[in-house]
Amino acid sequence: MARILLAGFSQGGSVAPRSLKSLEEPPAGVLALSTYLLDAHGPGAGGHSLRIFQAHGTYDAVVPFAWGEKTRDRLLELGCDVTWKSYPMDHAVCPEEIEDMAKWMRERLGETAS
Repeated sequence: MARILLAGFSQGGSVAPRSLKSLEEPPAGVLALSTYLLDAHGPGAGGHSLRIFQAHGTYDAVVPFAWGEKTRDRLLELGCDVTWKSYPMDHAVCPEEIEDMAKWMRERLGETAS
């Protein structure tokens, strides 16, 4: 699992942490984009040490920005290692976010930046 990343956008991002409950060991990290937690208990499979890249658009009209902040706060309460980023965008992905995700993924997988 050390080289596996789990990722999801919007509803897919809310399902990704739930799927951790079926894993024996945590993945190298989780990318949670423009999303929210489905339950207050949060991720399983070693959630206390889970590394999460979470990003959200400040103008998101589908999943309110406040939901993303609330999710971030809950993940931090659970002891997850959260990298939080926000971008001036709607319910989407932007080039800056892709660059930030790429850097974060390389760090998780032990690869040097190119």
